[in-house]
Amino acid sequence: MVPESGAMIAGQFVPGGTVVNVLHQVTFIASRNFSRAEEFIPERWLPDAKAEFGSDRKTAHRPFSVGPQSCFGQDLTFFVTLLIVSKLLWNYDLELLPESKNWAYGQPSWTTRVKPPLMVTPFRDSDTV
Repeated sequence: MVPESGAMIAGQFVPGGTVVNVLHQVTFIASRNFSRAEEFIPERWLPDAKAEFGSDRKTAHRPFSVGPQSCFGQDLTFFVTLLIVSKLLWNYDLELLPESKNWAYGQPSWTTRVKPPLMVTPFRDSDTV
């Protein structure tokens, strides 16, 4: 909600009382925020990826929002996600199947996501067997 006095947003004056919505997906795939933004490269978040991804604006990735309107369950969600993904990746390698190559695109809506199946093949990591 824009304050009563109004605000400048992206160089445009927005009157007070206006509800402003930012679509996260657009921010996440913007090339001004991330190099190779439309590619799935989870290594970009690792500390040793600074050479290639050091200029990425990682603060643009805020899926739970920030401030007083942020998701109150985000701390638990981060912990549970970390636990599950760590266990999964410790025991398996994942390979994205061709039919899921453009899984995130072609959505009829970006605010209410239709989630088609994400097709992957789990297989034991040969180093942990």
